[in-house]
Amino acid sequence: MLTPFEIFGYIATVIIAISLMMHQIRKLRLYNMIGSGLFSIYGILIGAWPVAILNGFIVLINIRELISLSHRDTVFKTQVVDIKQSWYVKYYLNFFKEDIKRIFPDFTIQEDESYETVIIMRDVLPAGLVILRQTEGPEAEIILDFAHPQFRDLQNSLYFFEKGCECLNLEGKKFFITPGMERKHIRFLKKLAFNPYPHKQNWYIKEIGVKNV
Repeated sequence: MLTPFEIFGYIATVIIAISLMMHQIRKLRLYNMIGSGLFSIYGILIGAWPVAILNGFIVLINIRELISLSHRDTVFKTQVVDIKQSWYVKYYLNFFKEDIKRIFPDFTIQEDESYETVIIMRDVLPAGLVILRQTEGPEAEIILDFAHPQFRDLQNSLYFFEKGCECLNLEGKKFFITPGMERKHIRFLKKLAFNPYPHKQNWYIKEIGVKNV
């Protein structure tokens, strides 16, 4: 039967293991700091001072990195590209096709339709891709709003909907509409002030210019 100290140690181990599976650096550092802190306490409780000292040192490293991340200004930029001509966009879509299919199961590009495509740059890295189908009427139809797994912290979309979308031709458009079929993605849309779109099942709508939640 496990002792309370052993249970405490296993909890710390699980938290550290979870941290190493995270793509977002900030979350990885935070969970790793918590797990290492618990492991340091575990080392003290069982008298294993090398364990306590090493993990205490790791806690300090994580604190330093979290402070550095909080003080670092991220530079965002949007770049409009031609989806049918850009080899990079085609490569990007193919590379993440399984992840895209999971979140946007109906996503397709038709040769007889026109699109506006935006790459969201985060510092010098391509952090996301937004594709709009050109349609008539007041709705700007976003068929894909995909973020690289390392950058799924809302910041890409917060920037796009507040400022980055200004690079698009939105003349006559009053609303953004987009599909939402995957549970986590629906929660993400609600954080961005999207509401269910009454005219299209599993689609969501947001007034252009309305602040994100």
